[in-house]
Amino acid sequence: MHRSGTSALARVLNILGLQLPKDLLPAKDDNETGFWETRSVVQLNEEILGSLGSQWKMAEGIPDAWLESEACQGFEEKGLALLQEEYEGNGPFLIKDPRICILAEFWIKLVKQFNASPFAVIISRNPLEIAASLKTRDDLSLPHTTLLWLKHVLEAERHTRDIGRCFVTYDQLLEDWETVAAKVATSSELVWKTNPDEAQKEINLFLSDRHRHHRNTDEETLKGESFPGLLRNGYLAWQAIQEEDSPANRLLLDKVREEFEFIEQACHSFMREKNAEISHLHMRIKENSAKAAEEMEKLREEIRETNENLYYWESKVSKMQGSFSWKATSPLRWLRRLTMDRFR
Repeated sequence: MHRSGTSALARVLNILGLQLPKDLLPAKDDNETGFWETRSVVQLNEEILGSLGSQWKMAEGIPDAWLESEACQGFEEKGLALLQEEYEGNGPFLIKDPRICILAEFWIKLVKQFNASPFAVIISRNPLEIAASLKTRDDLSLPHTTLLWLKHVLEAERHTRDIGRCFVTYDQLLEDWETVAAKVATSSELVWKTNPDEAQKEINLFLSDRHRHHRNTDEETLKGESFPGLLRNGYLAWQAIQEEDSPANRLLLDKVREEFEFIEQACHSFMREKNAEISHLHMRIKENSAKAAEEMEKLREEIRETNENLYYWESKVSKMQGSFSWKATSPLRWLRRLTMDRFR
């Protein structure tokens, strides 16, 4: 999920030896230490979501049938070309973009086609902190952001069950990155290219608490009114899966997902009706605008004709006033006016 610490985690893993892509996004004001993700992956993910009428700000997943569609095959070809372009050598590499939470199935399939073994490191952060950060960056409301958070974590967890994975938190990364690195290495059976002791100074300089602008505890989250019902259950189930990736905890998330999808379908039906009404209104506005434009063009034509007639008669009068006969009869016109004024 966006604003969850994915950039910080990616850089730490890179310092320890994972290969980054070539075309990195530049740092920005909202992420001063860098995103550590490639422009081409972000663009491809945006293109995929856009083709499905979605975007990362919408709490929608990918249709199950899409992975077998011709459209998906076209994106797979682009993705494979992207991986070949961005990554060199045979060493372990990392792909990072928060949109992969929604597109996890696609990228797992793609990495396998690239003859690599996918492994997911799922980092999470208190959703109220995420909401505060996204409010600052994108002006998203708290209800919007918390639903996005739930959808992202549900999709990420669901679609990584059949590959190696581990769960870490942003708090853990900032407080004890060595333990996080050890957990990732043990879970993925990786041997770090750079010894953590040797990387300690560089990582400690990179991980700074001053870049963290929002803080919320689990107690604050559960006590508040921001997480009623489904969100509260989802948050508790998410905490449980982070503690132990067990069948029982997966079942808890499945129950949350079923409830979420039921509500999601109901909301989508409502939104489809409203979108149909909006489309109808847009059509009427378009028709009325066309009629208004037609009437306006008629008025413009009438004004043009009037101006042409006015110019014609002004020209006639001007020519007449400049003629010899007009000038010759000027005394008579003066005498006529004088006579008329006298007998009034």
